[in-house]
Amino acid sequence: MKKILLTKETSRAYFFYALFFMLIMVFAEASAQSSKPKNDGAGAYATGKYRNLFAEQGHREAEISAKINAGFRQLFHGDTATQAIYFDAGKNANGPKAYVSDVPHHDIRTEGMSYAMMIAVQLNKKAEFNAIWNYAMEKMYISDPAHPSQGYFSWSLNRNGEANEETPAPDGEEYFVMVLYFASGRWGNGKGIYNYHAWADKI
Repeated sequence: MKKILLTKETSRAYFFYALFFMLIMVFAEASAQSSKPKNDGAGAYATGKYRNLFAEQGHREAEISAKINAGFRQLFHGDTATQAIYFDAGKNANGPKAYVSDVPHHDIRTEGMSYAMMIAVQLNKKAEFNAIWNYAMEKMYISDPAHPSQGYFSWSLNRNGEANEETPAPDGEEYFVMVLYFASGRWGNGKGIYNYHAWADKI
């Protein structure tokens, strides 16, 4: 049987996906509701009551929150050599930029970028969400009308921002759309690239 070598790089990647799916389990819906619908028995969206599977297994709310917050701090703001997958990338006219690296493969993928945005919107981390989206729009979005992938995103970049592939990967686009709708519901819509709802509709 082939052995799997668990390096620091692969450990970071596995931890990222573990945190992502942990949040999917804990929060069935991230959009903030200004007023919750009446409990009409039609399900979580209608009642405003969402299952917390960790709580159902006997874990205390404080314990759950502490674990999730620690995971976020490590992956987004931990040591860049051994812990973080989120990296600041300067600023442009739209504000700060950041990317999420697929550390074992030394590249940037729409899959990881959109998954990280899902984590950010569910944890109400607007600054990190916007920085990732800003980077994606500057470096990954294909706006050239003559390009066959116009209106979509290059699914893989080198960490210097140059494209490895100028074609889309459907999971990345689908999650971009989903998280933008979530962001619109949670924070409302801004201008330009931060008009989340308009960009979700466009993609």
